[in-house]
Amino acid sequence: AMSSFHEMDDPASPSQLKAEAAFLIRHHSDQLRSIALSPDPNLHYPLHIEFAELMDDDPPLAQSLFSQPTDHLRLFDDAALWAHEIVLGDLKLKGHKSVVEKKFIHVRVNISGSPLECPGTFPRIGSVRVKHRGILLTLKGTVIRSGAIKMYEGERWYMCQKCKHKFLVYPELEARNSISLPSYCPSLVEDNISGGSNNRMVSYIFMV
Repeated sequence: AMSSFHEMDDPASPSQLKAEAAFLIRHHSDQLRSIALSPDPNLHYPLHIEFAELMDDDPPLAQSLFSQPTDHLRLFDDAALWAHEIVLGDLKLKGHKSVVEKKFIHVRVNISGSPLECPGTFPRIGSVRVKHRGILLTLKGTVIRSGAIKMYEGERWYMCQKCKHKFLVYPELEARNSISLPSYCPSLVEDNISGGSNNRMVSYIFMV
């Protein structure tokens, strides 16, 4: 049955999850069986799908994946776990005793041979712009150097050493994740207290 317009607007609707799980079982049961028969339950397992195949099977779902990849890739992971449970139960009924339940299955989309192989969705790395934000893109290139993995912080908690006031500071990503601490404790501003020389804060404690 074709999904309704409102259901397509809601990525987390049960019909969407069911449609994605059904697609995985119809076209990728071999991968699901291989994952179920793998012995290590702690590994993260990829499940590769073809965008062209999804486009032929369920065009509205493929369009939703293209236009809302953040939501639908996450939903596809949930659908993969649901499909895994179904395949797992089927294998147990058939007498397979070596099957192991998995908790980490991630869908990976291959766009080769699909309409996504066009300049608008397959830009050169140096051509990626703000207009590309929020849609499914494919980037290809050669890694010529790799360094240590660095985590980008979204926020930091600090505490004023004088008054023990706690406050958030947001690193500036454009300035290499640098932190700019205020000259005065934010509590002075919140309490509408004018800052004099006695109120100047000279040190803060970073709270992990």
